Amino acid sequence: MDKFWWHAAWGLCLVPLSLAQIDLNITCRFAGVFHVEKNGRYSISRTEAADLCKAFNSTLPTMAQMEKALSIGFETCRYGFIEGHVVIPRIHPNSICAANNTGVSRMSFNLLIPEWLIILASLLALALILAVCIAVNSRRRCGQKKKLVINSGNGAVEDRKPSGLNGEASKSQEMVHLVNKESSETPDQFMTADETRNLQNVDMKIGV
Repeated sequence: MDKFWWHAAWGLCLVPLSLAQIDLNITCRFAGVFHVEKNGRYSISRTEAADLCKAFNSTLPTMAQMEKALSIGFETCRYGFIEGHVVIPRIHPNSICAANNTGVSRMSFNLLIPEWLIILASLLALALILAVCIAVNSRRRCGQKKKLVINSGNGAVEDRKPSGLNGEASKSQEMVHLVNKESSETPDQFMTADETRNLQNVDMKIGV
């Protein structure tokens, strides 16, 4: 007898604890169809909805059962799971319920978007923006313009004029240099060893 009362007391302690953990909101039944919310709005997944129906000795309704319940007055402003769809039954139009539509409105996507999916999409968007910024910056650094300078080997590049030597000597002294347009150095600083040697040969010919 003492054991029975001990179990009864323990059960009474567990009842308020379980009620505190699960908060159910159940609507009236229309043709056997009713709407249940657990711990707030849209906190039940499809699997949990099926399990919750089993706890009430029932199953998820079909579209035909939902339309029959709607015809006798079943109306909510909450989406709910039925067999194969997520629907909201509306009799009277309301701008905040089913986008002002009436009837059994079906959703083409799941309302409960996982939080990890939102975070992943944000990270991918951030990585794409950073990649574009790096590509633009690299293009600015590498896209330097070049200009073509014809160096005839006589004086500065700006003041070079054809000398009195024959055409073959002048042609042999022409050197082509690619000079950075943004460089501040003078063109004479880009004189190569071949150009210096050619100038020395010209001086020797003139001396002879």
